[in-house]
Amino acid sequence: MIRKVKVKDLKTGMYVVKYGEGTYTNPFISIEKPILSEKSVTQYIPAHVAEVFIDDAINLDIGRRSAPRPRRPTRGRPRACPWPTRSWWWRRSTTRP
Repeated sequence: MIRKVKVKDLKTGMYVVKYGEGTYTNPFISIEKPILSEKSVTQYIPAHVAEVFIDDAINLDIGRRSAPRPRRPTRGRPRACPWPTRSWWWRRSTTRP
């Protein structure tokens, strides 16, 4: 869905489609680029523009990283497999000379 947003409300990860009024004196200018940083806002959009059109279907989620999960403490050396494997059972059940 394409919607109109003020330039000051742009965030990283938003996909800017175009800006302009759509009139003869102020036509739509197509950008079709994602906002990767604050610098890209000034690079793609002129200072006199107040509102731009963004596409909500294209979202990059750059600045929204979740916190890493805390690791469980392990008791001693962690095992690769929580149950006995065939190699473990085979070594235990066979008699060796």
